[in-house]
Amino acid sequence: MPRINQLVKYPRKKKVYKNNTIFKGHPQKAMIVTKILVLSPKKPNSANRKAAKGKVRVKNKYGVIKTVEKTAYINGEGHSIKPNAKVLIKNGGPQDVPGVSGGQIIRGPRDALPPTVVRNQGRSHVGVKKPKGTKKQMSR
Repeated sequence: MPRINQLVKYPRKKKVYKNNTIFKGHPQKAMIVTKILVLSPKKPNSANRKAAKGKVRVKNKYGVIKTVEKTAYINGEGHSIKPNAKVLIKNGGPQDVPGVSGGQIIRGPRDALPPTVVRNQGRSHVGVKKPKGTKKQMSR
């Protein structure tokens, strides 16, 4: 344990947590898909998770633009994403799939079409529109 004089002379350094650096100051980024992957999740879960590997253009700290290869998660049931498709990605993604740290593909804009499967629950997560004729529920 350090003495008080040591702490005065050498104060404790704060831990620096490194976030996903491709989204610095940007809510979304464009990505060109190079490969579609089927991955398996970590231990207690089991399924086939779809992901897309692609290239994202990023500025480094000197202002030089370079391309970085990232893996983004494709959410929802079924997808129409093929190689060379232009998609929009946002930060976040599944916690149970190792190696998918590039974010998550937004369904709807560009070449990533919204899911064709009819869903009533969890619609906002996968970009499905609200069906017509549904009443708005009042919160009490």
